[in-house]
Amino acid sequence: MESNRDDFVIAIRSAFLQKGNKQRFSLIGLIFFSILILTLGKFNFKAIDYLKISIKELIYHSSFIVSIPENSIEKIYFKIAEHLNLYEDYTIIKYELDELRAQKTIDSFIILENIKLKRFYFDPWVSYYEVE
Repeated sequence: MESNRDDFVIAIRSAFLQKGNKQRFSLIGLIFFSILILTLGKFNFKAIDYLKISIKELIYHSSFIVSIPENSIEKIYFKIAEHLNLYEDYTIIKYELDELRAQKTIDSFIILENIKLKRFYFDPWVSYYEVE
C-alpha cells in the first residue's frame, strides 16, 4: 500500500518538475491554496486573518509598483499631445499675426494715399508726386 503512495508522490513530483506542466500545476496549487484560505477564513482564525491582511497589502503595493510604468507612459503621452496642440496653436496664431501685419501695411498704405490725395485736392498747384 505504501508503494502506491510513493508512486503517487513521485508522479506528482515529476509532474511539477516538467516544464510543460509546471504552470498548470502551479495554477492548480494556487487554486487549492485559495480555497483553503477561504474555507479557513469562515472559521475566524487569527492566523488566517493576518494572512489575508498580509496578502491584501502585498497585492495592493505590488499593483501600485506595477502601475508606475503605465502611469508614466500615460503622462508622457499627454505631455506630447499637449506639446503638439501647443505647436499647432502657435502656427495658427503666427499665420494670423502675419495676416494682420499684412493688413496693417495695406491699411497704412491706403491712409498715406488718402492723405496725399487730400493734399493734392486742396492744393491744386502741387503735383501728386511732390506731396509726402
